[in-house]
Amino acid sequence: MSQPIPAAFKPVASFITKGYQMEKADRVVAYYCFVWAVQSLLEKELHKKGKEEMNYAVQLMEHLEEVQNRSSKSPKWLMSCFDRCSNDL
Repeated sequence: MSQPIPAAFKPVASFITKGYQMEKADRVVAYYCFVWAVQSLLEKELHKKGKEEMNYAVQLMEHLEEVQNRSSKSPKWLMSCFDRCSNDL
């Protein structure tokens, strides 16, 4: 995402950044970084701070789905990891 991370997302910014850094190296790690960031910002209601935060949160959730969908062509063991995580949400 080319958009800067909103200041209100400071508590989860390191996980968002790490998720983007890890996308090519390890999709599972990237996925869980994004999952944790999204869960945390929703639990803390950081997405409700303003329009910029809401837009960024929506884009981040869409990106999370893209990461999962791109992995649908991955080995079965990787897909089982995503399935287990999705069931925990």
